[in-house]
Amino acid sequence: MDRSWSKLLLCVILSASIWLVHNLTQDYPETESVTLQVRSSIEGRSVNAADDVVVTARCVTSGFRHIGLGSRSKPVEIEIDPADFEFVSGDTYRIPSANLYKYGSRIFGDGVSIESFASEGISVRFEKVSFRKVPVVPVLSVSYKPQYMAAGPMTLLPDSVGVYGEPGRIAGIDKVLTRSINLRDLGKSGAHGKVKLDAPGGVRLSATEVAYSLSTSRFVELSSRFNVNVHGAPAGVELTVLPSTVEAVFRCVFPVEANPVDIVEFYVDYSDFTSSIGGRCMIRCSGIPAGVIDYRTDHEVVDCILQQ
Repeated sequence: MDRSWSKLLLCVILSASIWLVHNLTQDYPETESVTLQVRSSIEGRSVNAADDVVVTARCVTSGFRHIGLGSRSKPVEIEIDPADFEFVSGDTYRIPSANLYKYGSRIFGDGVSIESFASEGISVRFEKVSFRKVPVVPVLSVSYKPQYMAAGPMTLLPDSVGVYGEPGRIAGIDKVLTRSINLRDLGKSGAHGKVKLDAPGGVRLSATEVAYSLSTSRFVELSSRFNVNVHGAPAGVELTVLPSTVEAVFRCVFPVEANPVDIVEFYVDYSDFTSSIGGRCMIRCSGIPAGVIDYRTDHEVVDCILQQ
């Protein structure tokens, strides 16, 4: 008799266990709350929120996951994109519930479906900190294949960063340098990549790396000698320019659509002469067509003499 009862009890326990495991593997809705440690890179604000916040939502997941969510003791660390905040006032920012959905798996974990949040959003405080915005300057060493050159300056994204730290420390920082960018034998494809920033000691940067891009172009060189004309001289005033001609070499994108030799004019402006001390004037250029990457001349300044 005792043995029969023992077998019956064992069967009941096994059945209950199977039933329990089966139910715990099924998905069902439940209200869950998770404590968050929020980080963000809002300009002029601390990285870490001043206080932990609690987010509550109606979630659908397995019983096992519900148990796991309920047993969490440590806050979940989460990075929020600054674009997902709305400024409220003072130090307070708000994350609308519509923006919280994209962080669902990071908050509640994989395999959890969020039906709805308990509120229209959560409020987070980020305190103001001392900072200044400075440009990023590339440290660049580059060489090109024959008849290729840069089509323009290297572009950086972002091209400036926030420097955070003690006011006295950041006051002396007017730029942030990249680590060395060494590019060799660049051709038509140019160069694209990412590079770390060389952070000054004792400060924090709003970004630790930047994306760089350097476009290249194939070029041909065209040269010619030009007269140096005078613009803006009053009627009856004659200004002699020495030397009266200049040799110019143009680097043009290949193939050449408009020959600068046929279009460009070199000249000095009479107002430059009247404001000069010794009559030395910078040579100016007009009519440079699209497709000219750069040019150089054998003289940059000329002597101007007023004829009586």
